[in-house]
Amino acid sequence: MKKNKDLIKEELKSLIDKSNGFLNTGNNRQQATAYLYVIFSLIALSFFGLFAIGPTITTISDLNKQYEEDTVALEKLQDKNAALKSLSSQFIDIQADLILIDNAIPQSPKIAELTRQLEYLSVINNLAIEKLDTGLMELFPAKNTNTPLFSYTFTIGVNGTELDINNFLSDVINMGRIVGIDKLSTGKQQNNLFTASITGRAFFYKQ
Repeated sequence: MKKNKDLIKEELKSLIDKSNGFLNTGNNRQQATAYLYVIFSLIALSFFGLFAIGPTITTISDLNKQYEEDTVALEKLQDKNAALKSLSSQFIDIQADLILIDNAIPQSPKIAELTRQLEYLSVINNLAIEKLDTGLMELFPAKNTNTPLFSYTFTIGVNGTELDINNFLSDVINMGRIVGIDKLSTGKQQNNLFTASITGRAFFYKQ
C-alpha cells in the first residue's frame, strides 16, 4: 500500500515538472500569457458589462411594468368610452320622451304657458271665456315635505254649446300638461247655451 502511494507521488511530481518545463519554454509561455490575457479580458468585460447593462435592464423592466399598467388603464378608458357612447345613444332615443315628460310636469310653474293653452283650447272649441285666474301657489307642501312636487290651482269659466263644452273638457283633461280637476260645475243658459266652471290643479317640480 505504501509503495503504491509513493509511486503516485512520484508520478504527480513528474507531471508537475513536465508542465512547468512546458510553460517555461519561450513559445509556450507566450501562448499561456495570451490565453490568460484573453481570459482575464473576458472576465473584466463581463464584470464591467454588468454595471453598464444593469441600469438598462432595470429601466426596461420598469418600462415593461409601466406599459402593462398603461394597457390596463387604456382598456378601462375604452370600456368607459363605450359605456358613455351607449348612454349617449340611449339619451338620443329617449330625448323626445324627456321633452314630453318636461311638458307634462315642468320644472317651473309656467303659469303664463298654462293660461295660453287654456285660451287656445277655448278658441278651437268656439267657447267664450268668462273667467280665468290662478290661485295660491304651493311652495311648501303641507302633507309631504320631502316631495319635490308642487302645485297651484286655476279656475276657468266658459260658455257655449253643450257639445263644445264637452269637447273642451276632454281637451283639458288630455292636454300635454298634466292637470287635475278639483271641481266642475255646469249650467244651462238661454238660447241653448251652457256654462262650465272648472277648478283644476297644475303640477310642477323643483330639484
